[in-house]
Amino acid sequence: LELMPITRYSIEHMKDAFTCLSKSNHIGKIVLDIDETFYPETCLFPTTIFDHKKYYLITGGFGGLGMKLTEWMISYGARNFILTTRNYNEHNKQTIDHLIDKMKDDNKETNIVIFNVVDELSKDKFVNDMLLKHIKISDMGQGKLRMVTHLDYSDAMHEIVLEAINNYQF
Repeated sequence: LELMPITRYSIEHMKDAFTCLSKSNHIGKIVLDIDETFYPETCLFPTTIFDHKKYYLITGGFGGLGMKLTEWMISYGARNFILTTRNYNEHNKQTIDHLIDKMKDDNKETNIVIFNVVDELSKDKFVNDMLLKHIKISDMGQGKLRMVTHLDYSDAMHEIVLEAINNYQF
């Protein structure tokens, strides 16, 4: 078995390598050799990585790593979060209040939906009770519940959901 030919280009001739690739008339591999002393003149990093319209679920969102991850995601375009924790307490409330204040100071509109999962809550009863109020929540298994919203999800709908959850009798 014969190996495919390898054509090497130094990093300084990167444009030539890409031109060769774009013509699709080469056979084998094209390799860029990068010298140890090479340092790019400019590096262009993306200003956004995350879709500002999507929601991102972060389990353990109130821990140190969860909060840092949320802040990092916000700095790269994410705006909507669902943070979960098993142990919601006053420290968590202060942490999330601090994060929300920071986002307001940075003029970033951010939506964060927090679900505190408690063992006493019957998932099936909760899902069925919400369905009676025309709020569809899906059981994903392993103690995880999900509510999917779409672009037509309005502020009025959101208020109805919040009211139903806040007034829920356990």
